[in-house]
Amino acid sequence: MADKLTPVKLHSHLFSSHVDATVKDIDDAVKIEMQSAAFIDTPNLIDDMFGFQTGALELILERLVAQGSYVYKSGVNPSHWRDLPLDPQTEGVLYTPLTQILNDITAACRPDWRNPTTLPNEPPTSAASAGPLFSHLHPSTASSSAVLSTATAPDPLSDPRGLLSTPPLDIVWSDEHSKSPKSPDPFISLMRPDIVASFRASQVDAAVWWRTVHIPLEVKRPSDAHAAAVQLLRYVRQALHVQHDRRFMYGLVFARRSLALWHVDRSGALASEVFDVHENPMKFIQIIAGLMYMDPVQLGWDPTMKMYVKDKCGNFLEPPRFSYEITPTKENTIKQYETAWLVSMNKPGTKHEIEEFVLWRALSLGRSEVIKGRATRVWCAWLKSEMHLPPLDRHLYVFKDMWQDAERPTEGSLYLKANKGKGGPGVAAMHSYGFVLINGQQDDTLVFIRRSVRHKGNPIMLLTPQNPDRAGARRDPNDMKEFPVTGWDKDRFKETLSASVPRNRVHSRTVMSSFGWPLLKFRDLAELGGALHDAIAGHKWLYDQGILHRDISPGNVLITGRGAPNRGILIDLDNACEYKSHVSIPDDPRSVGTLAFMSSEVISKRPYFMIPQQSASRSSQMPSSEQVGSTPSSSSSHTQAAPFRHHFCHDLESFFWALCWMGICRQGPGQYRIIWPEDPHAREVLDSLISDLFEEEALSKIAAQKRVYMLDPGYFRDSVLSAFTPYFEALRDTVDSLYESMRAAYQAQDFTTLYASFLGALDKLVEEHADWNNTNDAFRLMAQGVDDKRKEAQVRWDSPHKSRFHALTEHKRERDESGDGSETLAEGEEGGSPKAIAGLPPHPSSPTPTQPNKRRITAIGESEEDVEMDHSD
Repeated sequence: MADKLTPVKLHSHLFSSHVDATVKDIDDAVKIEMQSAAFIDTPNLIDDMFGFQTGALELILERLVAQGSYVYKSGVNPSHWRDLPLDPQTEGVLYTPLTQILNDITAACRPDWRNPTTLPNEPPTSAASAGPLFSHLHPSTASSSAVLSTATAPDPLSDPRGLLSTPPLDIVWSDEHSKSPKSPDPFISLMRPDIVASFRASQVDAAVWWRTVHIPLEVKRPSDAHAAAVQLLRYVRQALHVQHDRRFMYGLVFARRSLALWHVDRSGALASEVFDVHENPMKFIQIIAGLMYMDPVQLGWDPTMKMYVKDKCGNFLEPPRFSYEITPTKENTIKQYETAWLVSMNKPGTKHEIEEFVLWRALSLGRSEVIKGRATRVWCAWLKSEMHLPPLDRHLYVFKDMWQDAERPTEGSLYLKANKGKGGPGVAAMHSYGFVLINGQQDDTLVFIRRSVRHKGNPIMLLTPQNPDRAGARRDPNDMKEFPVTGWDKDRFKETLSASVPRNRVHSRTVMSSFGWPLLKFRDLAELGGALHDAIAGHKWLYDQGILHRDISPGNVLITGRGAPNRGILIDLDNACEYKSHVSIPDDPRSVGTLAFMSSEVISKRPYFMIPQQSASRSSQMPSSEQVGSTPSSSSSHTQAAPFRHHFCHDLESFFWALCWMGICRQGPGQYRIIWPEDPHAREVLDSLISDLFEEEALSKIAAQKRVYMLDPGYFRDSVLSAFTPYFEALRDTVDSLYESMRAAYQAQDFTTLYASFLGALDKLVEEHADWNNTNDAFRLMAQGVDDKRKEAQVRWDSPHKSRFHALTEHKRERDESGDGSETLAEGEEGGSPKAIAGLPPHPSSPTPTQPNKRRITAIGESEEDVEMDHSD
């Protein structure tokens, strides 16, 4: 996602698992996400993050020397790692020896290491044992009770002092540069990290799974146009995509003979100072030992999330375990959206009581891979305490996990302010919210995760050319004259001119007790109009409570299947604010909202119409301090200057543009547009219209285009309304009415009747077109498709034992369900259970505005694409 605004375009999307994103796509995403967020040469990063006893490091080095892995200087031969070239001419000679050395260091770190000089039949004298994996107990006292031979002095390399007695993480390093780690998701990008550390317990037939990658390592190539760190960040992104219990990650960049440690979290990235592994073996060992002996919490794993394992019958078994302890099998290498988790968080109204949720079905995982940003994930959930009840007697919740900007109000606090979290007419209800606590401390990026380590200098330009003299030239990696070896001994970066500093992000969770179907899953115009009517009424209700939503999109309106005033509900207060007291955050890198549906006034901070002096009194009809955007003008005495502020009319305009998008880009209920003009010129015109209005990334261009349409009614009708698909022809009068009301309000700066105008137009739509589906066989078929998917979602969930619960067995889905399901964000009824609505939230079945380019190009059936067009924040 863009660091500022989210354009509705394929390559700005987060490349959810179902999207076969190219390497360039992901490079672009990394560049956008990490803009002004990556820093290098961080002083003491390794020592601060990987503190380790000097005595233990010396012992490990002595072991490596004893087994011949590290060779001290002898004569003219400098100290070096065995078989690792001191002066490599190409990266290809590094993979095998470097992998071997990493495994040698790992073995030398283990408590059960055996001295190779020990006689074959002589048992090791070390008193420590490997112990249970991931136990993380206090330092073992086994060495004090060890029985040593009175005839043989203890081997000092066997660690008689117990320096390495704590059971380490059981990892193994493997060379993956010619193959890709495995994933049950067939659409995951086939990336090949050069070397990875994964958990030995997770190795099946020598295969590495993305889910169990502990740390990736990238070997720099002399032929690379860009830094190896860019490649590394791709792999981190890929790992985060499938590791939903990963809070942050480390990575390594090896360049010729030098190493750099990268710390990557939701605030960005810090890189250590580069060091020579041959000349500084202790620091090399310190990193590898840290990856084994540090608590998994300190290595990015989430201790509040545990994964359920399936047995051969498809049952999820108790107790759940940490994902990195689980060996991938046919039963548990299931698609991401089917993986179940047990998550704990504080009980509402308490500080110390914990309640547990079973996350049994993912709704939206497409943002898991965001490096810098909120990385929002959403699941369907049950309370663990209700698992003994029949499924239909359990309350159904929507569980949302994110990394909130520490300077912004939390979504939960705004729901709480609106109505103590109970929701209101047309607004979702909340069960609980809170920050994630680990060992009693708030899980945030800059204090808890980075341990207050400060960056150095300005952010770097990630895409700094590594061979600037040869930029754009065709490169032959075998021609070493073209790539002098001295040019690839480390990544080289230019600093930006920006003095940006990392923004702190806090790990938070919100549990909603409302659910429903996404707006794009409407079955007829009456349902669409009714849902929008009640969502707009809900927007007004929130505004009356002092809260302005500021991120209206089709993904933030849900259909509940209930009657008025909750036929549709408004969700997602992530970007909402208390408008009367809201003050812009200094140095905030982005504005709020979904770019495709935002008002030109919000984007450009320019009014559509200059404000006449005589209209100033009308502005007083709005809440005080909430004047609609205007800018000072020195050329006219008939204008009034007022600071721009996001106003409720801008959110209503977003509802309007969302309807325009649906009319142009959707075929009808549950389907995106599949019929396009046969005439090449007409198709080009339509393509340009969609691109200019909804996909343009340049803020000035999309603002200018929307401004033109708002100022010229004839142009709007001839271009936008005429482009509606046949199903939405009945919507043209409604949209035109909204346009006229909105344009008149902007001209007069009088918004007192704008809500009523919108609500009245939608009431008329519901009344006049309730039977629209019956006017055309194609319309009926589309509606039937929506009904079928809703029925498919009415699944009976069986849980005969407290110790297990069944996965979906009654309905075997033949089609791929790995797509981003944020469309199914199901919210709608306070304290609701599945009995309360016609069915459980369905799996998504239609594409979204984030990828109209792909839809137009392919024009094929119904694919699953993300609809909650969020921003990375």
